[in-house]
Amino acid sequence: MMDKRRKTACALALLATCFLLFAGCHDNVLKSRPQMNDSTIMMVDSIRQDSTFYLTRGVGMAGTEKPQWEWCNRLGRHAGTEVLYWLAGTDSSLVVRLCAYRQLRRKSGQKAVHFYQEHINDSVKVTLQSGCIVYDAPFVEAIEAVNSMDHDQPPLAAVWQNQLDSLQFFSNRQADLLQNPWFLGTLRPRKVYYSKLRTEVAKGNYAPVAALAKFHRTADIPLIERVLKTMRAESYDKTIAGLAAVENWPHKSFAWFVQEQCREAIDGEPSALSDTYLIPVLLAYPEPWSYRMLQHLMGQNMPKEDLLTFGIELKDAYEKHPQPYFKPLYDKYCAHIKLRPVSEGVQEIITE
Repeated sequence: MMDKRRKTACALALLATCFLLFAGCHDNVLKSRPQMNDSTIMMVDSIRQDSTFYLTRGVGMAGTEKPQWEWCNRLGRHAGTEVLYWLAGTDSSLVVRLCAYRQLRRKSGQKAVHFYQEHINDSVKVTLQSGCIVYDAPFVEAIEAVNSMDHDQPPLAAVWQNQLDSLQFFSNRQADLLQNPWFLGTLRPRKVYYSKLRTEVAKGNYAPVAALAKFHRTADIPLIERVLKTMRAESYDKTIAGLAAVENWPHKSFAWFVQEQCREAIDGEPSALSDTYLIPVLLAYPEPWSYRMLQHLMGQNMPKEDLLTFGIELKDAYEKHPQPYFKPLYDKYCAHIKLRPVSEGVQEIITE
């Protein structure tokens, strides 16, 4: 009888201990979850409706803005740093986590660096979309894509941005990153990267040539010229990367590369690049030949709608990097164009 009572008492004690442990753990979880206001909860619930994280404001062929973009911005307005950090690390939705990280890096560079360090090996897959491209990637690559896409808007303090860049550059996935145009395109020309970038380009990996061009080192001119010649002969995509390099360093030795692309566009050759790629590079050369090229491109007998598109592209490129030499062209083709913010996925264009 005593043995039976003792066993019953032991079982009850064990049950009570388990309950206390569970209650304690549950209480710790509740304590670690920061309190969220109603607006934050509403934005999180809205974002959870999506299974794809949108890297760019406009997606698809029409460049439509998805509601997630505004929800993400509102999340940043209503949630504090601690809430964003908690959501980025623990929410059940990977899309919510990435939206929270996107807003976190706008509020606290230090927290963004710490978060990236914590998740540098996070391989859980998430669906991303950039423009028309939809793909699955590990969570860490999604973080890195946000770092690249949002590199300068709004800018982090240099100390934190440099730390994020360096963590990525020297990660154990460096080989992949040195083929990544998003990452390389936003990389700042810091001395610590130069040797590796130059070595990669010299051995035949041309993806980093645009990053190498940012250093403006005279000794690199023959190497970059050789790469541009190879790119021009190989493929459309590589030619675009070559134009990015020239835009970063519009040296007179590289002007031939731009002139060749413009000649093809003017002649209507099938392999010609679109004006979208040519305008910013032409604006980087404040010289008579580039002025004439722009004039010629705009003076072609193109439909009114195409001419307006060209004017919008010129307006956008000129206003990002104003170049007084081209002001007459800007006044003639762009000054009358007014753009209002995107509303319901549509960019409103007003011409006067």
